[in-house]
Amino acid sequence: MLRYSVLGPLEVIDGSSVAALGPPKQRALLAILLLHVGERVATDRLVDLLWPERAPRTAAHSVQIYVSALRRSLGPLAGRDVIRTHHSAYQLDVDPRTIDASRFERLVTDGSVALGRGDVPGATVALRAALDLWRGPALSDFADEAFARPHIDRLTALNLDATERLATAELSTGQLQRVLALVQATVRADPFRERSRELLMLALYRSGRHPEALRQFQRYRELLAEELGLDPSPRLQRLQERILLHDPSLGPASPAPVVARNPYKGLRPFAEADAGDFFGRDALTAQLLDRLRSGIRLVALVGPSGSGKSSVVAAGVVPALRSDAVPGSSDWTITTVVPAGTSAEPEQLMTVEGGKHLLLIVDQFEELFALADGGLRRRFLDAIIEAVTDAERGVTVILTLRADVYDRPLLYPAFAEVFTPAVINVLPMTAAELETSVIGPAASVGVGLEPSLVTELVADAADQPGPLPLLQYALTELFERRQGGVLTLADYREVGGVRGALSRRAEGLYADLVGDQKHAAMQLFLRLVRLGHGTRDSRRRVPLRELDDLDMDPVDLSELLGRFGRHRLLSFDRDARTGEGTVELAHESLLSEWERFAGWIARHRAALQRHETLLVAVEEWEASGRHRDYLPTGRRLDEFAAWGREGVLQPTRREREFLDCGLRRRLQEQQENAVRAREQHRLEARARARLLALVAVIVLLGVATTFGLLRAGDAGPVRVALVYHGAGTELDHLVEGAFDRAVTDFDLVGTKQGTDQIDVADALRMLSESGQQLILESTIESRVDDVAPDFPDTRYAVANYVGDQPNVAYLTWAEHEGSFLVGVAAALTSRTGTIGFLGGVDTEVIRRFQAGYEAGARAARPGIHILSAYVSCPPDLDGFIDVEAGERAARTLYGDGADVVFHAAGAAGLGTFEAAADLSGGANGHLWAIGVDSDQYETTRDLEGTLGAQRWRPHILTSMVKHLEVGFSAVVGDFARGEFTPGPREFGLAEGGIDISYSGGFIDQLRPQIEAYRADIIAGEIRVPDR
Repeated sequence: MLRYSVLGPLEVIDGSSVAALGPPKQRALLAILLLHVGERVATDRLVDLLWPERAPRTAAHSVQIYVSALRRSLGPLAGRDVIRTHHSAYQLDVDPRTIDASRFERLVTDGSVALGRGDVPGATVALRAALDLWRGPALSDFADEAFARPHIDRLTALNLDATERLATAELSTGQLQRVLALVQATVRADPFRERSRELLMLALYRSGRHPEALRQFQRYRELLAEELGLDPSPRLQRLQERILLHDPSLGPASPAPVVARNPYKGLRPFAEADAGDFFGRDALTAQLLDRLRSGIRLVALVGPSGSGKSSVVAAGVVPALRSDAVPGSSDWTITTVVPAGTSAEPEQLMTVEGGKHLLLIVDQFEELFALADGGLRRRFLDAIIEAVTDAERGVTVILTLRADVYDRPLLYPAFAEVFTPAVINVLPMTAAELETSVIGPAASVGVGLEPSLVTELVADAADQPGPLPLLQYALTELFERRQGGVLTLADYREVGGVRGALSRRAEGLYADLVGDQKHAAMQLFLRLVRLGHGTRDSRRRVPLRELDDLDMDPVDLSELLGRFGRHRLLSFDRDARTGEGTVELAHESLLSEWERFAGWIARHRAALQRHETLLVAVEEWEASGRHRDYLPTGRRLDEFAAWGREGVLQPTRREREFLDCGLRRRLQEQQENAVRAREQHRLEARARARLLALVAVIVLLGVATTFGLLRAGDAGPVRVALVYHGAGTELDHLVEGAFDRAVTDFDLVGTKQGTDQIDVADALRMLSESGQQLILESTIESRVDDVAPDFPDTRYAVANYVGDQPNVAYLTWAEHEGSFLVGVAAALTSRTGTIGFLGGVDTEVIRRFQAGYEAGARAARPGIHILSAYVSCPPDLDGFIDVEAGERAARTLYGDGADVVFHAAGAAGLGTFEAAADLSGGANGHLWAIGVDSDQYETTRDLEGTLGAQRWRPHILTSMVKHLEVGFSAVVGDFARGEFTPGPREFGLAEGGIDISYSGGFIDQLRPQIEAYRADIIAGEIRVPDR
């Protein structure tokens, strides 16, 4: 029987021999018929599939020839004609089971069905047989043919599905090495297959390769974010959380040792399931039950932290009620909630179906008063009032409340009326009760205590405020150290006693941390604190997602959670609203008893307070769908940005995005306001400028008369002025700095005039009329030639503009020479062989940058490919200030293959840095940007985008630096010495007016080559083109 194979190269096999199938088009025709086995395929359709672009006139005849040849080749082997003719169509008449693709699909179906019904051996056999049919990529002869592409994609996807199902079957039987081999292959074939990532993480974890499992998730998350802008599915995120926490249900990386049950609970409260280990609170339990028997509908248990409020309700009262301690209570519906951890509306919590009586236990009631949502707080209180005062409702409520927030419920008069009579104060345990709480749990598991130990334990605990968590923790540690059936005084003293056991354990765990783990521990624990405002600090329940969003090694995070969790210092749960994993301190006693932790809180209290405010703002922003109106502004934004710069608490990814969006919005609004104000107030400013000039002249005359400054032969100090944009941009700071330095160096009197709200010509005229002797101008559009003729005795110097007035020095910088050097750096750094240039506005000046950059790149690497783009064209000058437009243009250059982009776009060029940082990684590799005018590796840290700049700096390869101070100092110095020279004047590499930066160390290895080019330019060996 002939066998037809398409899972690999096309073959027809008869026993051990392979049939000759003829030339490529003939083979392609057979492949088409095999893919449509049993179907009639019209000649016209065959022609379209074989010649998709343009068929020859003889195409139909060629099809007939191919069919005839295939009949001659296959007929004798099959013993019959396998290709039938139906008018103008052909049909391959073979059993589908003889085609490997058909058999593959049938076996995959069989294996999937078997796996679904739990037949793992049957599924394994079928799926492995299916995969064994593959001899290479499907239809590999026709990988570039349009007719084959859909079938190749479908069969390849089915192959990956089958591989994942086989891996699932092998995983269930513990064949971990086989699973790893299977899913590593699928991940290579399709890095975005989430099921493969899930199986790979599980197999790695169960193989004892816990760090690799976490890093696998990290790499996948980064890939999705960079390539698709997506997050992993909730299912995969839950798996990562479980691996972080070493969830035993995953099949632990190392089996846990079997140990005797420890009846003590460490720092966690007793739960209902722990009733058999709960001793010493019989009197308080009885008091609570008496209240309930009397028909009281609200009971508020109030006591200090560590007095056992939650334990007595959960392990004392609830089990008694289950046993009908209050008549009918065995039929009650009992629900426990924590205010910050419930997703239900308050009214829903107070409702039970079926007419049953409801007991609602609100544990940690103080959390209600820490909620930012005041409306929710009031609804919760109103719902309790209505439930416990309505006799028809059948609802009883028990609250547990920390004593230091006793006054908070009293701030709500209506609630205070029902709350005050409901209070039961939790008093300290008596010595007899303490002794019972110590001896009882040990006795329940057949362990005794030395009498001297009991005496010392009771004495130590009686001296402590809120002693129960510390007592339980000491007993837990002591139980685990026991050598036989008796707990000893010597071991108790060794662990540090009631007061020292907790601190000693926490400090010991911290001391064992290595490298960055200690800093990570501080980051972790500080996020687990909720600061008290007039109350004690308390613990904060933190979503695992928040911790995972930190810039922290996931393996270090998992190690910290596992280590402190195993020793009962951290507890783990799931959020009732979202199902997300959560982490919190096992008890608030850690906040004060672990001295190092307490020191962290004290030192960084201000940062923690600001972070709490930031958290609320971020949540509101997220809840609004990230609406820009929820971004911080003004002083609030300044405070948040300052918090981010302090670095005490690392911002999470969400927090960084929130701050970066706020800072970008501010920058954009500043730019928009500057443009709007300049346009809207031009005429108004012109009138105001003339008025100011008149006032200035009058004042000047008055001052001169008063102080005799107009005496003959005494000209007074030299007065110079600067006209510049003045909108607070990075370029403005550079211009101001250069002017200030020149004025200081020559001991002159300096005046600065911004033009963000006044016309340039008006500013020049006003200063000229006020008697300024030298006026420097650095603006986007110079107006000096309009004003200078009217003031022939005034001297002017203008940057980046050339004219012909006899009293004006026209200062230019040889940007093309500096651009040549950064072009060398770009070409020698590029991996892809493609680099880019981004201009702000398409002007002659910016073309000089481009010309020099391209010349330098081609000098260093003649075959380099150079892309270019401009943000805007005149008269639109927003190309120098529109950051978002700059980012879009840069993204296009990177998307077209450039891996290094030089921007000469002013403030808009900051978008290049953002694009490089955002697009780097994955298939793009590391992307670079080159700054302009200043050393932007250094100066971006001082921008109002500081948090963004922290991401930008690793991508700023170098900068083309323009030393404005060199030009300003030269012209001001000449003027001060009476040597002012009008006309053009250029400052280049030779004059020190242009440079390249080496900050960051990214091009240190290229320095010898770059400096050689510099020397050649200065010596005149290389003439850099400027257009």
